[in-house]
Amino acid sequence: DLGNTSERWRDIYLSGGVFLGGTGAANKLDDYETGTWTPVLSFGGGSVGITYSTSRAGFYTKVGNLVTANCYVAITAKGTSTGLARVTALPFVSLNTANNYTAITCRIHDVSYSGTIIGYQEQGSNNIILEQVTDAGTRTVLTESNFTNVAEVMISVSYIT
Repeated sequence: DLGNTSERWRDIYLSGGVFLGGTGAANKLDDYETGTWTPVLSFGGGSVGITYSTSRAGFYTKVGNLVTANCYVAITAKGTSTGLARVTALPFVSLNTANNYTAITCRIHDVSYSGTIIGYQEQGSNNIILEQVTDAGTRTVLTESNFTNVAEVMISVSYIT
């Protein structure tokens, strides 16, 4: 044990990580960081003519191989790119293994849809795909036609790198 109720360590610097709850490789915590990132809205892989309001931000925390990322994107013009709606430039690429899709939590404004908004992070990428599920259960992607020129998207996702 290090320290006690009246004698505590203020800072500790480790060069090789710390083992929590055991000495196996799975118990080693060797990465912790927080930071910012700049989310990008794209349609069909392009962002031609998209302009953003002054409110566009992303924040993340990475503990070991688990990343929790949040973002807010507000546009003032959706531009001329067409196709599948994505939020790109997540701070880390997700684990590239079969069936490693991560669902997101999302709030939108000035985006038309039918039913419920859903989305997921693609395996082996730093992209989020935005979709809708109708009340009848049909799933389709969102595209530029669903977005107005003043749309807002807020996303939270936790994923494995």
